[in-house]
Amino acid sequence: MKLKFSKKEIKDLFIANIMLSIAFSILFFRLSINALLIFPLMFLVMIFSFIIHEMAHKYMAQKYGYHAEFRANKGMLWITIALSVFGFIIAAPGAVHFFGQEHDIKKIGIIAYAGPFANIIAAIIFFGLTFVTNFGMIYYLYFINAALGVFNLIPFRQFDGWKVMQWNKAIYIATAVFALFLWSVPMMIAG
Repeated sequence: MKLKFSKKEIKDLFIANIMLSIAFSILFFRLSINALLIFPLMFLVMIFSFIIHEMAHKYMAQKYGYHAEFRANKGMLWITIALSVFGFIIAAPGAVHFFGQEHDIKKIGIIAYAGPFANIIAAIIFFGLTFVTNFGMIYYLYFINAALGVFNLIPFRQFDGWKVMQWNKAIYIATAVFALFLWSVPMMIAG
């Protein structure tokens, strides 16, 4: 199945990717020259974490016959950049909105599940690669995908976790526990 994009959606994805790249560059390197130097790397990392997450939602929504498009939340993107200066991020860059047929809880749950699931799979792949290369980008790809998987599974309304939990509590719990484990592996190894 071929994904369909509007010009507005491509623009929103690009803007969100740039702003998230700025935020994560600042988060890891504060307001320093290193944040500026790492920006191109963070831009690529966001493609393989944020974009993959949103495209997984879009793919599943379109597979179910919905019209689905990503829309950036510019206000939240500015807040994300502002918070990164203080050493933390609440990444809510926007969402894939879908319209069409009547929504059913299973389809909504599966569409919501697709994003964090994509991040978890990516985190597993990049974690494996950390054992065969010491290229710094691989660690960022692992860590940010793991963090996005955990963050998006928080069971608050509007988050993927809430929709997944409404659809299937067992899948939600198993995925959330595994995502937390995957995210905490570096801390367990270091400790």
